[in-house]
Amino acid sequence: EQAAADYRQEAAEHANAAEPEEPVAPLDDLTPEQREARQAADQWLRRIPDDPAGLLRRKFLYQYRLRAAQTGATTSGDPW
Repeated sequence: EQAAADYRQEAAEHANAAEPEEPVAPLDDLTPEQREARQAADQWLRRIPDDPAGLLRRKFLYQYRLRAAQTGATTSGDPW
């Protein structure tokens, strides 16, 4: 139980540390051109899908295929 409590506390601290920081320069301090460029970049970044599970799945597939190629094994389709 103590280990679980320690784990939960550590996870909470990590989550608090991972919160995004404030922007380097507030939008009020920027010129109109800089503000527009910042907003355009923010909109562009929001269009990128956030899929950590997909990234992890592709990493494992890559490693699986890499190991299979090193051992000379042939693969047919997805490993799962």
